[in-house]
Amino acid sequence: AVSCPVPDEMKKDVDMQRPARWVCEWIRANYTHMKPRIVYNVNYPEEKGVSIDATFPDVRYTYQGTRRYHDQYAVLSEDGSERTIQLKTLQLDHLRSDHSDFEAIMENCISVTPLSTYTTHISELKEWFHRTLNESA
Repeated sequence: AVSCPVPDEMKKDVDMQRPARWVCEWIRANYTHMKPRIVYNVNYPEEKGVSIDATFPDVRYTYQGTRRYHDQYAVLSEDGSERTIQLKTLQLDHLRSDHSDFEAIMENCISVTPLSTYTTHISELKEWFHRTLNESA
């Protein structure tokens, strides 16, 4: 799974070649380490004015961040057991947490989060942390 933040006004002008190339290179380099039944969620940061051959952003292996919704609703009508409501305002934010995908993206890094059915696959994340430390030593 790959996502790249793209502002609405830029959607028609966005070139996905760099994120696609990075994903292909990452899979080739790490294929033997990847496990079945785990989704590797990749968040690729927005890049403005970067040449196609520029160095890729740093990579971080991350926990799944927690999104918070602060929505407000208005009751339009109420009749006994039925209530009609309308979304008034939509506000999104996230819980600050070290080593999360939100933190990586805000620092313009690529995040890779191993996911299981419900949340971050912790043992797989620890293996990637360990592997990364050994490769950089």
